[in-house]
Amino acid sequence: MNPKANEDIFVKSKGGGAGRSRKAVPEAVVEEDPPEALVEPPKAKPEPTVTLSNPAWGGEKPLFNEKISVSVQAVVPEEIAHLTRIEFKLIALPPNGKREDIRPVQSGHLADGIAKAEFTLYIPQYREDGKQPEECKYIFTAKHSKSKEIESPSVIAKAAAPKAPKVEVDVAGVAAAKKKTDGALVVRNFDGNGAPRKKFTVKKVVDPAGFAGSVLVQCASDKVKIFDAEKAGTQIQLDGSKNKFANASLPKDLWVEGFKASDAMADIEVSIDIVGGAAKADSFKLTVLWVDKPTVALAGAMSADNDKRDDYKNWTKAGTYALGLQDYNANYGARKGWGSEASAKVHPAAFKFAGNDLKLERDYYYRDYNGNAIMDKGDYTANPPPGNDTGPANARDDNPDPNGIIYDWDAAGLGIPDKPKGTILRTRNNFKAFASITVEGKSVRCSEVREYRIRFSQQQTKDPHGAEWKVINPPDLAGDNEAAHGTTNVTWDLK
Repeated sequence: MNPKANEDIFVKSKGGGAGRSRKAVPEAVVEEDPPEALVEPPKAKPEPTVTLSNPAWGGEKPLFNEKISVSVQAVVPEEIAHLTRIEFKLIALPPNGKREDIRPVQSGHLADGIAKAEFTLYIPQYREDGKQPEECKYIFTAKHSKSKEIESPSVIAKAAAPKAPKVEVDVAGVAAAKKKTDGALVVRNFDGNGAPRKKFTVKKVVDPAGFAGSVLVQCASDKVKIFDAEKAGTQIQLDGSKNKFANASLPKDLWVEGFKASDAMADIEVSIDIVGGAAKADSFKLTVLWVDKPTVALAGAMSADNDKRDDYKNWTKAGTYALGLQDYNANYGARKGWGSEASAKVHPAAFKFAGNDLKLERDYYYRDYNGNAIMDKGDYTANPPPGNDTGPANARDDNPDPNGIIYDWDAAGLGIPDKPKGTILRTRNNFKAFASITVEGKSVRCSEVREYRIRFSQQQTKDPHGAEWKVINPPDLAGDNEAAHGTTNVTWDLK
């Protein structure tokens, strides 16, 4: 049977009546929505970036293990202006061509468009035959979190030249600024004057640290001697051995003693040399003071160079510059006295030292008599200076200018009291004239001692009493009424 016949039979069997064939059912039509317009996604906003430029080294000379500054310029967008940090890296470029980072990394912060940092140019690990390189190239890089990394030009660092050792000398009581100009003052130690020495200290060499060498104490002048103690002690021979001190033994205290007078102010130099290094690495100057043995004029006229001569003239009743036995008014004590002028040459002649009190002094030993009975007396000072009869400032010319001489005038004698006619007063005087100055807080004799004498007798001539005193002339005692260098017996009769 063909398929069609079967199909018809099958359909007809469904019910009564004539059968009919099945119609084809058309497929459902699905309507599509109209196409939507294409929407492009929003474009991403570009990320802000920082531009770095001009990586530069500081002006320092590049040296191994020394610091050096670096900098870079930057242009930063406004929206990230708060991001200021720049990271710097230091890189060594040794001869083998291998880059070697030198730690630590450094950071800088932008200010006015520039960031700065500082590196220490540490020596790279690279070695040539076990030795560190004598020089090496370095670069640095700079990087902002919003920039590309940039690289600097190279610099070449070398080993620093060895530091020259520096030594210092301190001089007791002398300011550092004055030690090489005015310097120190010492008095010649002579004639038992016990002039003190001047202390100085050679300090330890601390620059460079660890200096293991030695120093030499030097002095080319024969006007001073150097000792290892304030008193006594041992003289330091300037022979290259005894005057050589290892740095490990420093600081060292030494003392300078005046031996001969200076010819000019600050004409002596004590210096400290570095053995194998700098001569006169430090130094100080000295002046040695000495004054000639005074001369005492007891006759003639006062020196025209004595600035205080008019004070003497105004003391004399006659208003004269004449020295010798005469009458004096009450300016400095009314009396009959013997005018004298002590003078002495100063060495150095142009002596000037700040705050000095150089002067001529006087010490006496005398006996005054009424008849043959002692009415007054005075004894020498045990250890002058100071002297017990030193004149006041207006009796002394302490300034050596212009010809290097200092002066002191006096008129030793007897008062002129009211006494009965015929009263005899006698004076017997020994004097020591010398120069002195204060050094190391002590008054020190700076000349030899000149001894001189004055002796005379006077008689009251007004009847029945009064104050008309006349020198007994001719003298009633042999050798009386006389003044000269040397000493006198101080008994009333000069025996």
